[in-house]
Amino acid sequence: MSTSTLTATRVRVLPPSTVQPRGALLVVPGRGEHLGHYGRFAQRIAADGYVVDVLDTLPSGAAELSELLAEIDGEESAIDGPRVLVGVDSGAAVVVDAVRQGLVSPAAVIVAGAVVGEAVSHAADDAGEIAQRTSCPVHRGLLGEDPRYRRALGTVTDASRAWGVSVASREPSGTANGPWYVGIPVLALHGNDDGVSPLRDVVRAMSWWPDAELLAVRDGVHDVLNDVSHRTVAASVVQFLERVRSGNSHRSLIVRVPLGNSFEQDGTGI
Repeated sequence: MSTSTLTATRVRVLPPSTVQPRGALLVVPGRGEHLGHYGRFAQRIAADGYVVDVLDTLPSGAAELSELLAEIDGEESAIDGPRVLVGVDSGAAVVVDAVRQGLVSPAAVIVAGAVVGEAVSHAADDAGEIAQRTSCPVHRGLLGEDPRYRRALGTVTDASRAWGVSVASREPSGTANGPWYVGIPVLALHGNDDGVSPLRDVVRAMSWWPDAELLAVRDGVHDVLNDVSHRTVAASVVQFLERVRSGNSHRSLIVRVPLGNSFEQDGTGI
């Protein structure tokens, strides 16, 4: 069973004691979120052998994220596996900004419900914003009963705005591979019904990056890590982590074999 430790700035969830850690993740939450919103996700990923740290709040920018990551890396023992950063909502822009500036050097990046530009919610009340965040009844209940919950999707962060400006102007930001290019494997997860951050904006930003893979979650809304398809999304995250660990981030480790007339019935065609 996974175990957790809590500090003032983050929570750490460890794999079962019988499992050798396969790598480490740092989850950077988005606007209005805190570490209590990612317990389910962290436990699921930790159960597959990864150490998961979840920051309590969205960092102010790339420099603060760099400082927090240095603190975490300084405290933990060596882990035989990749370090991967997970940015959610506006946390995605902070992660991408820190990587492209060279302030942090993860093996890969995962962005979920990424905000590129001034994507905001115009919900009239808490219930409306919670509905835009997730369709999962369990997560809606958690947010609705959370004394720390405040509407925040109507705000715009500096990092998200700057990323949007760079994409709109096609400014390569010091590289030849498009705006804010990070040069490492990227997995983007996004709801195709996201009413806060439209999928088309994320497709436009990611289309510049040859190292990026984008998975659109059918019927998904903004918080795909905590939406109704959270189990499938978590499984996609684990598959990506295993590919990064193997050094084949863009090559599936499982191959679908066609059946029927494609092969001889005795199996000699395989």
